[in-house]
Amino acid sequence: MSDGASQFAKVRMLFEPAARGAGSSFESTVKEGSIPAQWIAGIEKGVHSVLPDGCLHGFPIVDVRSRLIDAAYRDVDSSALVFEIAARAAFREAFSNSGALLEPIMMVEILSPPEHLAAVTSDLFSRGGQALRQEVHADFLQIDALAPLANMFGYETSLRMAAGRRGSITMQFDHYDFVGGSPDDLPPAAAVALRG
Repeated sequence: MSDGASQFAKVRMLFEPAARGAGSSFESTVKEGSIPAQWIAGIEKGVHSVLPDGCLHGFPIVDVRSRLIDAAYRDVDSSALVFEIAARAAFREAFSNSGALLEPIMMVEILSPPEHLAAVTSDLFSRGGQALRQEVHADFLQIDALAPLANMFGYETSLRMAAGRRGSITMQFDHYDFVGGSPDDLPPAAAVALRG
């Protein structure tokens, strides 16, 4: 504060991994009335404010349960804002050595002439793709697969070459999964989850 007044907020929090895809949540197990409700709201706001930009490489944090276990305040120099700042600090401290980088995994649909199956699947597998299903239609083959987004840049050009210029691909986001390579090989859009 600009007037030099002290500020006080103390929080004890527990951060746990949630099930993949469950999203992030906050709850307070502090006895009702032991801390003003607006300060608990400040703590929740602090936790939620860290999620979009995270604390590891600036990626969002997903699938974490945050629980307020205990808090202490002083009538004179505590406020919702100070508790919000304390919650952010607790969150960052918890994640300083506990986060795991996730990458986006795409659901991929590939259409190709059937005679190019070997070349198309070989190229897909070389990019970390995992075929889920293959269907042969009248004059084309459909392959449904999962593949890391980071490995799919430039794939359409590669597919057309492998499929005799008659291949096509559509992709949509499916889920996040742990990055398989080095932490230095950051995917173009990623997230962070708490390690279990």
